Amino acid sequence: MHKLFVYGTLKKQHSRSHILSAGEYLGEVKTLPKYTMVDLGSFPGLLEIGDNVVYGELYQVDNELLGICDEIEGHPNFYFRKSISLSNKIDVWAYFLDEKYIDYKIIKNGVWT
Repeated sequence: MHKLFVYGTLKKQHSRSHILSAGEYLGEVKTLPKYTMVDLGSFPGLLEIGDNVVYGELYQVDNELLGICDEIEGHPNFYFRKSISLSNKIDVWAYFLDEKYIDYKIIKNGVWT
């Protein structure tokens, strides 16, 4: 089993939320202030640089569901899955973009809606 942090279209009440219905919702969480979230229009992206907190949801998923999420997120060709540090000092999986996306609008409050 894996823990997966989601912050965009996979969150509840967003366009791809149904995908995680097979996983176990563990609650709302936030990251340590070490990241930058950018707005790509119809979805956000997360960069491994910065000093912002990002808010999202945590799910427990099995290998199959993680593989489905990898496909949806274009891992490893668009997003890439990597460990992220949550505020409770737990490291879980999340999807990141390459730093070349830094010129997009930054979501400073760490919440994509």
